[in-house]
Amino acid sequence: GALPSQAKLFDTPDLLHPYQITTRLTREEQKLVYMTKELKPRTYRVKAGHSIHIAGLKRLDVEETSLDTIYVTVWASPYLPLHMSKVENASKMFQGHFGHQLQPPIGEKRVEELENWVRMEFHVGGNSWDSSSVDIAAAGLGWFAIGLKGEAVLGVWTYEGVDVVHRSSLIPCRSNTFEQCFKNRTGHRTGEGTGSLVH
Repeated sequence: GALPSQAKLFDTPDLLHPYQITTRLTREEQKLVYMTKELKPRTYRVKAGHSIHIAGLKRLDVEETSLDTIYVTVWASPYLPLHMSKVENASKMFQGHFGHQLQPPIGEKRVEELENWVRMEFHVGGNSWDSSSVDIAAAGLGWFAIGLKGEAVLGVWTYEGVDVVHRSSLIPCRSNTFEQCFKNRTGHRTGEGTGSLVH
């Protein structure tokens, strides 16, 4: 019931594509990425200069925007931790937490095996606060849905060769609550769902 009435869904079992991030993961890591529970949105209100990580697999930077904040809804496996930080601290997150607090990948060796961490740039725009306008999707992982009434420049990071696309929002709805960020015992931020979505 989540897809539009005119949507077409194609199932392609056992087809492995090198541009999908799941083909690069171990069996243990894949268990965290695959969606075996109901997919639920996790929504943040994000200012320019802040980042959201999906585990150690993908990162979105809000680099520039004509607005005070934008809505970013993460659609990905509930087993994948989400972490928010300032863009200026993102490289420290990569060096210090990937493979540990940010899993998958599991272990420092696996971070090295996944090779280069690369950036792509997307210019996005929308005309509504009530729903997401565009998605930034990574093959085999999930997507960031962006809700905004204006324009923004987004930097998206993942491993080289993983296909990342910009499209109209597949599921425009958001979570009914914001993810609130707090610092855990490691000193970095993570998400906890509270707060109403009122712009």
